[in-house]
Amino acid sequence: MNTPSFSRRDFLKAGAATAALAATASLPGNRGLFAAAAPAPNYGGKTIPFAVQLWTVAGPFATDPEGTLAKLASLGFKGVEFYTAFPGGRDAKTMRAILDRNGLKAVGYHIGGLNTMADDELKRTIETNQIIGNTRLGVSFTVAGGGTFDPRAMTTTATKKQWEDVADTFSALATKLKPQGMATYYHCHPTDFARINGEAAWDIFFSRVSKDVFMQADLGHMGTAGIDQVAEMKKFPGRARTVHVKPANGGDGRLVGDPNDGNLAKWPAIFAACEDKAVGGTEVYILEYDGGAMDQVERTAARLKQWGKM
Repeated sequence: MNTPSFSRRDFLKAGAATAALAATASLPGNRGLFAAAAPAPNYGGKTIPFAVQLWTVAGPFATDPEGTLAKLASLGFKGVEFYTAFPGGRDAKTMRAILDRNGLKAVGYHIGGLNTMADDELKRTIETNQIIGNTRLGVSFTVAGGGTFDPRAMTTTATKKQWEDVADTFSALATKLKPQGMATYYHCHPTDFARINGEAAWDIFFSRVSKDVFMQADLGHMGTAGIDQVAEMKKFPGRARTVHVKPANGGDGRLVGDPNDGNLAKWPAIFAACEDKAVGGTEVYILEYDGGAMDQVERTAARLKQWGKM
């Protein structure tokens, strides 16, 4: 058997070639040539419309509601959620006309606290929302009276009985709204996940309240509170009829999908849960930034389009 000669020079040449090939493969632009690319996240496609909570653009909406709503429509949003009285003294008929001109739907209305649902006030609220075409009336902040919140320990001095009483008030309200073709919902903040003898206030509330009351799961606030959004929706299936789409640990200018968005890796699973009728049962996504600006909305709309969600 003849053995081919292989000199030290040949060995060094082969080693150099191998090293060069390895170095080339390690370059960012060439990694895909030598290794299978990581699969792209699956965001689930465009199955649910996106709206905007107008608190996100409170400044321009207050001074130029017509232009603001036209801009949101041009970006591809299908609706808006109101948070306050209409700007500049505009009445409900005027606001409805602006919505209609821009092909937008009123998808919700944050009315403040339960005190705004008193008899006379409730009647005016129903009439206003019937005119603008909205069927969802929401309470937007912590409602159990007398409790203080410890953000480090995630505890509250509110009692389980207080939260159950609030739930009963919501249930009574839902009964009043149902004949009008309307429903009520409660919007969460991190404080709503404070523990009372080991149980989250949010869970106490939704275990007690009528199923006609739905949850507005603020996906950002949940993430900030360390809550698994998907697991929480599974506890109360089909009741996350609207959700607020925002980054976890936000409030400092970060955007949905930014590298510092605490929900970044979870968005595919969250969207899938929302769009599963047996889990979230979500009817509309609502983009919100606390103290946001139109620039944030524009940049996020571009990202949502890249993800195939708009």
